[in-house]
Amino acid sequence: MLPPFWLFLLWLGFAATLRQGLKYFVGRWYLAMLSGAVAGAATYFAAAELGAVTLGWSDVESVLLLAAIWALMFPGLLWLSHSLGRRYV
Repeated sequence: MLPPFWLFLLWLGFAATLRQGLKYFVGRWYLAMLSGAVAGAATYFAAAELGAVTLGWSDVESVLLLAAIWALMFPGLLWLSHSLGRRYV
């Protein structure tokens, strides 16, 4: 099943902000990890509380798993955006 179109647009908007709006975090990898863990998990938890998503496990397990994922993904996406941006600018 494909995600809804609005979710695709939301991810596209997030990706578009990495090089400009979130460049503060490039080189500050520990801060990016902490911010990704807190903001990423909080966003999904808020969506679950509003009924927009269903988390597969208990709230605590889901938040901890999402925090770990986003602690790695956010700095990784920043690094990828920064690396590709230097090459193609």
